[in-house]
Amino acid sequence: MKKYVALSLLLTVLFSLTSCIDKYKGPMSSVSHIQTDGNTSSTELTEENEQKILDILNDGEWVDDGNNCGYDYEFTVKNKKILYHSQCGTFAESGKGISLSLSEEDKIEVNKLLGVVEKVVLESVENMQVDIIDKIYPDILVAETNYKGDIEEFGETVYVITDNIDEWCVGDEVIIVFSEVGRPADTTQPVRVMADKIHIPNYYGKPIIYLYPEEKTVCSVKVEFDGELTCTYPEHSADGWQNFVAHPDGTLVFPDGKEYYALYWEGINDVEWDMTKGFCVRGEDTAEFLEWALAEQGLTRREANEFIVYWLPLMQENPYNVISFQTTAYTDEVKLDITPTPDSLLRVYMTYYASDREVEIQPQSFENFERQGFTVVEWGGSIIEKP
Repeated sequence: MKKYVALSLLLTVLFSLTSCIDKYKGPMSSVSHIQTDGNTSSTELTEENEQKILDILNDGEWVDDGNNCGYDYEFTVKNKKILYHSQCGTFAESGKGISLSLSEEDKIEVNKLLGVVEKVVLESVENMQVDIIDKIYPDILVAETNYKGDIEEFGETVYVITDNIDEWCVGDEVIIVFSEVGRPADTTQPVRVMADKIHIPNYYGKPIIYLYPEEKTVCSVKVEFDGELTCTYPEHSADGWQNFVAHPDGTLVFPDGKEYYALYWEGINDVEWDMTKGFCVRGEDTAEFLEWALAEQGLTRREANEFIVYWLPLMQENPYNVISFQTTAYTDEVKLDITPTPDSLLRVYMTYYASDREVEIQPQSFENFERQGFTVVEWGGSIIEKP
């Protein structure tokens, strides 16, 4: 009987000793990162960092739960395949049905050691720079971008994660609205953006401003809107166009002595246009339609001519153009601060998209415009996304 007790005690001691031996001992294989596009990359850890991860594996409490968290990193330790999900902070041993859930502190430490792209939540941010789609993978776009502000230090290539891949082509110009930005530990790696919305940029195409005072008048004009001015002529400073002399025939003389016949600006931003009313016009009929529509709204023959020669080449080859002239959707978005205040202000702004077929749309009517006293006239337009 004493022999059996002694043997039992011996087995207990041996079991205790083996349980104190680390289950996971190095060396570790290189760590494979399974990327969103299905490709893999390898990370070689220093011996010190490798040991830190092994210590976390051995000190943690593994449970038998058949974890289904997925994984985006994998490596082997003594023929044991270890999987890791960086978002959940969970390790699993492949084929064993056991997992280790890390504390938030340990998760941050492991992610840092592996060079994991950490997600940070921002307020919804719109990149007002125009991006060019460079490549397309099953669930991401690769965009060459000019991000400003919060992520400008993370390089020019951005992986844009979206469900709407089929809507875009390589070479498309896009604006991206996002609320999550990947901040890689290695800033040479691409930035990852969770896209809230991707859309073509809204270009304000050649808005041009004419001023017709009754007598020579010193004027100032400033364009105010929640967007970015991409081109102005003459240069629009932070205070706008300041202290130029406007003549009754429309000639503008600036303080440096240079003369202009109008003020020109272009820009981009994100705006919801009102396309509930308008016109569907055959491409071949566009010139005739614009002559009528612009005269109805109050443009002179010269002003309408300049409008048409700019927009007609972009529209006449389309099977159809669905056209709407914006009112408050434009004037509420883009303000003109004009000194002195004009007696009459006409702002003609066209939005349109090309269509392969005729589209039914409620006809639009125009208010009568009468030029009285100091008159300012502006026209412009945008090519927009098909609803």
